[in-house]
Amino acid sequence: MTLAQVIDLIKECALAQPAVQMVVENDPRRINHIADARYGAFMFVQREHRETIDGIITYSFSFIYADRLTGEPDNEIAVQSVGMSVLSNILRALDERGLRSDAWNFTTFRQRFTDLCAGAFCNVDLESEVDYICADEIE
Repeated sequence: MTLAQVIDLIKECALAQPAVQMVVENDPRRINHIADARYGAFMFVQREHRETIDGIITYSFSFIYADRLTGEPDNEIAVQSVGMSVLSNILRALDERGLRSDAWNFTTFRQRFTDLCAGAFCNVDLESEVDYICADEIE
């Protein structure tokens, strides 16, 4: 699977989650500049990808889920719980589509983007067989 195919699949699996209303690529702070930002937001950042000589490629990402805090009553723990579930569901869906991942650790947060938010993030490694294609075949 190519990097472009992996990213398309990540977006597809994220948007299939009822709690995800939008996807933000490569810089979570971009959400601050999106006038019509819709929460819950799934955000991802590419990390270092690596390939082995035996034809396995590992794509590394940080996955983030954030949603607005309502304040009355404070829903921080509920949002963090949803965030962990959403990220776990996305990773399971990716696994079912051929992107294997082992274990992942969640870190919860409370963060101000444009709005006061909470959520969860994890760093993941997704393994796939290398798809050897010519550069001119990539769309």
